[in-house]
Amino acid sequence: MRANEKFEGPGAAGREAEIRHYPSEAAAIEIEQSEDPIHFIYADKVLEMAGVFLSQFAGDSLYAVKANPHAMILRLLWSAGLRKFEVASLREIELVKDLLPGAELYFMHPVKSRRAIRRGYELGVRHFAFDCLDELRKIRTETDDAADLSLHLRIRVSQYGAAYPLDTKFGATMVEAPLLLARARQFAEKLGVAFHVGSQCMEVDAYVDAIRSVAQMRDGCGVTLDMLDVGGGFPVPYPDMTPQPLTDYFKAIAGAIAEFGFDVSLSLASETSKTLSILVC
Repeated sequence: MRANEKFEGPGAAGREAEIRHYPSEAAAIEIEQSEDPIHFIYADKVLEMAGVFLSQFAGDSLYAVKANPHAMILRLLWSAGLRKFEVASLREIELVKDLLPGAELYFMHPVKSRRAIRRGYELGVRHFAFDCLDELRKIRTETDDAADLSLHLRIRVSQYGAAYPLDTKFGATMVEAPLLLARARQFAEKLGVAFHVGSQCMEVDAYVDAIRSVAQMRDGCGVTLDMLDVGGGFPVPYPDMTPQPLTDYFKAIAGAIAEFGFDVSLSLASETSKTLSILVC
């Protein structure tokens, strides 16, 4: 992008993007002579990776704002065609709504304050995650028994392929899930399941196994699922860690959805985070 280039798009009218181009990181450091951190945004990489998710994943791609909430990243993703954002706090909701009023927000943190639920709904959030009955009751109460809710039950799945497991943080067990889904089905306009195989997942089959577990639980409890969020966890190259191509993960997920009998109308989603938040300091 050129220096002082204007952004065109939602929430950007009349604002200048203070962007400067440098031939290299070393040149930027030398020229700026700054005592503060210098942020480098690799816009071409952000757009490239967004294109991979939007063109190759067989469903919707949600950007996890917490991974990098920099306004430039959010606007770049919007310009690439990404329209759905996963938010984890009221502050993130307000940020995205200010920058990108047309964005569709998914409040996927399973533990939320009553104020955040209530204000989020007022700002247009309709997708909410939960992993226990108390959270489900909070959502129902703070949205005043709204009839237009899309509810996502966060469940625990195996983390065997993850460099950084997350199963001890959130998620209902497969034993708890049937009751929670049955309760949510009573008032949710749309009902789904969400899981996370763990950060930096190096095993493609971890997603397949998680989808198989969801299918088995679904068959056992007889509750119809409208949505499935396979979470994030998609890996990037680290020292001594060379993952398989992202398209291998996408193909395995699409294959598992077909193999385990999910309806063709199922709304499938993934959450992108570090694979798109290319910002270094």
